[in-house]
Amino acid sequence: MVLRIDRRGSSYHIYLGDAKDPILTGQWEANWFKRNLFIRNSNNEVVLTINSSFRLDFWKIKYYIQLPKQNFAGELKPVGLSKSHWVFYENANRYDYYLHRGHKKSLLKNEKQVAAYDKKYFHLFERDIFYITANDDEPIELIIFFELAFNMGGHNDESTMTLDMGNIGLGTKSLDQNWHPKKL
Repeated sequence: MVLRIDRRGSSYHIYLGDAKDPILTGQWEANWFKRNLFIRNSNNEVVLTINSSFRLDFWKIKYYIQLPKQNFAGELKPVGLSKSHWVFYENANRYDYYLHRGHKKSLLKNEKQVAAYDKKYFHLFERDIFYITANDDEPIELIIFFELAFNMGGHNDESTMTLDMGNIGLGTKSLDQNWHPKKL
């Protein structure tokens, strides 16, 4: 499956494939030292909530997820100080989220890749576009969580043009250029 996330300011629209209508929409908000993101389906039901808090010891930041329909809550936290490797547990599954050079990221579930993430470098009029390629059998709300957690907070409301080079570090793991998503 291919997902496209369009972000304008603090609003998100998530599309499946080439669809013209979004399957999910969302809005992040900030109050004091907390950031919250709520993603809703076409029936306006909240299907995903992401929370994070500002910390002076930034290397200990965590992102909290809630999937109300699945009655699930969990946390995404960094592995070590590198901030290029994050881990998340969902029931018996371990998810490892890796940040690679530029905007490329990958998601492994129990040591097997299930998704790849990318973002455009150049944006016009406060618009960011993210792309996710994932196995067809992975839950969309869980797959988008990893990308959205890192992109809520700041925005470029007054920008007419933005150039974002992404991660300039090497990352902790090499990107698998040969990975292809599993189709159902």
